Order: sequence, then C-alpha cells, then structure tokens
Amino acid sequence: MRKLTVAAAMTGTLIEWYDVFIFTSGAVYVGEELFPSTNRLAAVLGVLLVFALGFVTRPVGALLFGHYGDLKGRRYSLVFTLVLSGVSSGLIGILPTYREAGAVTIGLLVLLRLILGLGLGGSGEGQFSSPWRRRGRGGLSTALSFSRPWESG
Repeated sequence: MRKLTVAAAMTGTLIEWYDVFIFTSGAVYVGEELFPSTNRLAAVLGVLLVFALGFVTRPVGALLFGHYGDLKGRRYSLVFTLVLSGVSSGLIGILPTYREAGAVTIGLLVLLRLILGLGLGGSGEGQFSSPWRRRGRGGLSTALSFSRPWESG
C-alpha cells in the first residue's frame, strides 16, 4: 500500500509540474485564445495573473485536505485531490475561446485554476506526515509547515 501511495503522490507531482510547464510556456498562445486579443501583452499578463491566482488557494487546500487526511485517512484525501486536480486541469484544456464565450471563458478559467490550486495544495503538502506532529494531527501540522507564504518560491 505504501508503494501505491508514493506512486500516486509522484503522479500528482508530475501532473502539477506538467501543468505549470504547459501553462507558463504556452502563455502567449493561451492568452490569444482565452483573453481579448486587442493587446497581446495584456493577454499574456492576464494568463500569468490567473496562473498566480491558483497559488492563492494552495495553502487553503493543504489545510483542508491535511485535516481531512487526519480524520478519514490520507489515501482517500490523496485520491480526491488527484481527481480534483486532474478534472480541473482537463476542463481548462476544453474551455471555449474568448471569441466563442466572451468573459465567461475568463471566469471559468479563474475558477478552474483556483480549484486546481486547492487540489494541488492538498495533494502535496496535506499528504505527508510531519516529524513534530501530535497524534492524529500529522497532516494538519505538515500543511501548516508547508503553507508558509514567506518560504514559498
């Protein structure tokens, strides 16, 4: 079971960094399709702003799913966060363009990136046990230690 959990965590990390790579390296192309095309620089900056918004919910996901992992078990929490991350990432890939749906596209993109950040925060930081944890609070204490914004980056 431990090998399966490690493999699932590694898969989640792989998906996360693949998403980071695709979203940032393709910011010009994503901006052309999902934002108004009147100003290319503004479209790229919009994509990068939406990308950054996903990091706002990561500490919340770590706290939420770390606590849930303490209560119900890490396996259930990990599976849920991987599905949450995968589905939101996949839905970003099939969003309609700005020309097709207008501002609805931008709103859905922001919502899906926030959900993705929640899932990624929970799948990473919320799943690992902390060496200084109290009994029954391993995920929560680890989430607190991983979600300090002054140490990220």
